Amino acid sequence: MNNEKDNQIIELQRRNAELFKFLDELNAVVIDQDKRLMILERQIREMRKQTEQGDSNPGTSLIQERPPHY
Repeated sequence: MNNEKDNQIIELQRRNAELFKFLDELNAVVIDQDKRLMILERQIREMRKQTEQGDSNPGTSLIQERPPHY
């Protein structure tokens, strides 16, 4: 009976270690996604500024006009 409880405790410790490892991996993914999201948000802000500046200066628009032969 004592051996069975020891085995159960060992199994629970093993599962606990696996869960901690999984949690660390998941945390790393979330941190990476947060960094990427911050970069994308900064790029969007910069693009908006450029677009707004392009609206006031027609020659600096981000969207290129089609050549006359189209």
